[in-house]
Amino acid sequence: MQFRAFIQSWLLTALGILLAALIFPGIAYRDTEALLFAVLLLSLCSTFVKPLLMLLAMPFIVLSFGIGIWFINAFLFLGVAELVDGFYVDGFGNALAGSFIVSFTALLAKIWLGTSGINIRVQSPKKSPQNRRPPSSKDLDDDDVIDV
Repeated sequence: MQFRAFIQSWLLTALGILLAALIFPGIAYRDTEALLFAVLLLSLCSTFVKPLLMLLAMPFIVLSFGIGIWFINAFLFLGVAELVDGFYVDGFGNALAGSFIVSFTALLAKIWLGTSGINIRVQSPKKSPQNRRPPSSKDLDDDDVIDV
């Protein structure tokens, strides 16, 4: 991950945690130092631990149509609260709410900043239209059928 992208992720996470602490009474921080340390740790966990957890929980994520990622984020949120002295999350429900706010803030910021990470490139075909022809029955072999 590039350093600029990590800083951007860190700032978006900080904004999300700050908003979650303002909205939900079950999420709190003692001082700015605790908030910054929690943001840094959550960003590092999202960068390095979350992909591994997503790989291990892939069947659950697929069966839940992606909602499993929200639970992984909530577990990371709770884990950071356990590790950082001065950052408090009161229960799994508040962790779910906080992880939702952090994810939603990041989504809105990426849409607003135009850094969605989705690039679509359209190329014109290399062949000229005169050389293209529809496939004939000679081109299609009976061997091309896949039996299941």
